[in-house]
Amino acid sequence: MKKLRIFDLLTAIQPIELKRYHRYMKADSTFLSRDYIPLVEHLLKFYPDFKNSALTMESMYNALYPGKKYNSRVIISRLSELNRMTENFLLSVRMNKDLTARNRMLTEILLERKSYDSFDLLMGKLLNREINLKKISERQLFEVDQLLMIKGQSMIEREKFAEINGMLQQNIEVFLIYIITRLLTMYCGIRNIENFQISGTPIKALESYMKNINVEALVKQLGKNKLASYMKVMVQIYRLCGKKTNDRVYFRAKKDFLENIEVFEQISKFTVFSFLYSYCVQQLNIRRVEFVAEIYDLLTKIISHSAYTKAGNEYMPSMLYREYVLTALKLDDVRGAEKFISAYTGSLAPENRETLRLYSQGKIHMHRKDFSSALDTYSRCPKNIRVISLDIRIEKLVCLYELGEIERLREELNRNSAMLAGKSVITYFQRSSFAAFNRVMEKLLKLKLKPDPVFAGKLVKLIGATKILHYREWIMEKINQIH
Repeated sequence: MKKLRIFDLLTAIQPIELKRYHRYMKADSTFLSRDYIPLVEHLLKFYPDFKNSALTMESMYNALYPGKKYNSRVIISRLSELNRMTENFLLSVRMNKDLTARNRMLTEILLERKSYDSFDLLMGKLLNREINLKKISERQLFEVDQLLMIKGQSMIEREKFAEINGMLQQNIEVFLIYIITRLLTMYCGIRNIENFQISGTPIKALESYMKNINVEALVKQLGKNKLASYMKVMVQIYRLCGKKTNDRVYFRAKKDFLENIEVFEQISKFTVFSFLYSYCVQQLNIRRVEFVAEIYDLLTKIISHSAYTKAGNEYMPSMLYREYVLTALKLDDVRGAEKFISAYTGSLAPENRETLRLYSQGKIHMHRKDFSSALDTYSRCPKNIRVISLDIRIEKLVCLYELGEIERLREELNRNSAMLAGKSVITYFQRSSFAAFNRVMEKLLKLKLKPDPVFAGKLVKLIGATKILHYREWIMEKINQIH
């Protein structure tokens, strides 16, 4: 049967929450005229994938109305109501976890019901906590701004016009600090994306707006406010985006950030490290190889501060794990790569652990030029991560070339060409870089089988004209060996 929205909603409920969901549905009074428990129990028999052929619209109808003639309109209506009740459950879970959002919503409810004494008590407590919070983040600024707006609304309702004046000054500053911080984060984020794989107009549009804003002057004017700490860090990151190379600003921003890193909320650490890392990658892209060591230092600090998580309870991203291993090997730190694999494979999502472990072991074999072991390891690696699978296709071509497996190499090249000609979901950046490598390897094989100085010269020119090419130095070495 077709996928229903209720299946997605129920899948979003974690196994540990199922008992709580069942109790919630029993207690929910939104639709007291109907008992939804039989339908809920029927659906949960098929949790979490809901793909069993026994699950049909008719079976769901029969769970609610046993023995009655099937009516499609009725079951569609009941499922719509169940969707809303399940959404209410998910919202209740979130409200219990996110006390900040819960309390802000509660102030709005109290104000709406004109419970002013309770409102003032809660509002005073919330504002005091947020303004004096020792952890810096955009969330804090947003929260203070929202609370001040709600407080201002309550003063207008109660005609407390004398108090409004002082509060408005505070609200204006907080609002401007939040807006400038958010604007700087958005600008740097889009520049970060544009640097690597997306070309288009978003950054030009944003830059045209920012030309009309004197960001530096506003930061200077607002900088005395104690809530401006994060904004002052972000303006340094913003300065990094102005030029391809600005090492003085980069190292100053990094120093200031690391000296105060313990006062940043988790999401703020994640954001700032992302921008610092982006700058380093940009330097590598313009062949500043000294930044390999800087990237290794950043990656080590990101991991030691768990700054790859936004909330503190997430799995390590696969690409961060991969990047650490690759960078360690670039610096010939094989022992560091092995220690990292042993210590952090368990931090990955369970479905990715074997993939990254085998891939990393394969990379270590490649580093040691043990091409036979690398080929064997890669052949056992699961293919559930597209980027890793593309990397392995590239590595296999190198292994087969080094091992002299000409026929197998030719077969792999043909498979790669077929994949590129198909409809595989690959980003433009991945497709173009992989296609360039496959094309060059086809020509390298042709040159190996039939050496020709003129053809070799053309191949060298092609390599020089290719902006991003995997194993560039290795390919040039093989061309020189042929001649």
